[in-house]
Amino acid sequence: MSKEPSAQGEHDKGATESVEIRPELIHEALDKIVNSPAFAQSTRLTRFLRFVVEHSVENKPEQLKEYSIGLSVFDRNEGYDPRTDPIVRVEAGRLRTKLREYYSAEGKDDPVVIQLPKGSYVPAISLRDLGLQETASPPRLPKPSPILALLLVVAIGACALASFLYLQNRELRRTVQATKRPAVSPELLPLWGPFLSPGTDLHVVFGVPFFLTAPEYRLFLRAYDINEPDALESNPGYQRLKGVLGPLSGPRYDYALVGESLAVVKLSAFFAASGVSLKAKEAQKTNWDSIQTGNIILLGAPRMNHLLRRFPQSIDFEWASDVEVRNRKPEPGEKEIYTALFHEGFYELNPANWQNAYTYVIVCSFPGFVPNREILVLSAHGGPGILGAVEHLTRPETVGPLLARIKVGPTDKNRYFQLLLRVFVDRGEPIRTEYVTHHIKSYPHSETP
Repeated sequence: MSKEPSAQGEHDKGATESVEIRPELIHEALDKIVNSPAFAQSTRLTRFLRFVVEHSVENKPEQLKEYSIGLSVFDRNEGYDPRTDPIVRVEAGRLRTKLREYYSAEGKDDPVVIQLPKGSYVPAISLRDLGLQETASPPRLPKPSPILALLLVVAIGACALASFLYLQNRELRRTVQATKRPAVSPELLPLWGPFLSPGTDLHVVFGVPFFLTAPEYRLFLRAYDINEPDALESNPGYQRLKGVLGPLSGPRYDYALVGESLAVVKLSAFFAASGVSLKAKEAQKTNWDSIQTGNIILLGAPRMNHLLRRFPQSIDFEWASDVEVRNRKPEPGEKEIYTALFHEGFYELNPANWQNAYTYVIVCSFPGFVPNREILVLSAHGGPGILGAVEHLTRPETVGPLLARIKVGPTDKNRYFQLLLRVFVDRGEPIRTEYVTHHIKSYPHSETP
């Protein structure tokens, strides 16, 4: 069986050109890798590596396609679309990283090198030295002297003692850190528990309005229907503005909505009280690749947050306009369209009706891109809706009854929800938030890495 040589790297210097490698040697190398500390606790990567290596050994390259791997390794359903579900590409990147870590440490002297080339799911398997082919005879080792044997026993004992002390100190540090972290209210754990894991990145991505400038008139302007910076010249609204105002420049992202900014501040304080720091990111400076390994909270309207416009999962509730939410899968008793009574200029047009103003917020939970991670979406047109939802979801007295109503508990690891809230607004300030309806969703639960 002929294998392609691996790409040159620090861990495979000296690898041979393409040679015949016995399958038993490959399986021995594979077993050593998956039982190493780098892989022992990652069942998903172990399944991935075994699948591609064994199918390669069996000369079944037709099975090493993204779609086939998604079905066989990651339990995706028939007909899943790899373009919207990047799980195979994400895990392939993690697998390449783990293999580099393995060959730079424990596997640095392994005779057989297994790699997953970038852009392919067919492993590259090579020998580190041509002398390791079948005809090679093992080197004769000198008989150890009694003194050398004694030194070896002492060294092993010292290593065992050092390992014991290290583990004891690690457990002590964990205990001390746990006592420093304030207890989280039990009512909050079903929603926020996955986001409170120490040492896990937490990304909060908020939307930023898209602005243009008209230099001739010294205007700084915002058009609601212009949100894609890469397609300005084909946008009719952009062309109309150019016809009226002359040359335009942009995009500019100089401002954020006050409500969303205050929501980020409240989330920062909420997580800081539990010993977790979040990383606030502007949507236009963020992509999925940069946040995929952490927990993620997405804030804002799809027109201001491109990650919401290109979200990889299906959401039952979607914005049909600035004031209308479309229910794509109405259940008995639900409306197909929910219309808000809040928009720009509402108070000027309805000075006597301000106490009835309300907007909607779409709140959805999803599994993250890697095991033991979560994604939470809070989508609204207008900062007051986002701020009202964050305040409602971070208070034990309000989130407890809400989660009890939608029947999501701390042990429902395979159950996620899509929820519609109504936020009443008084002159730009959220004053009350109430439940409207919800859908429960189930997804294959990520394996523990």
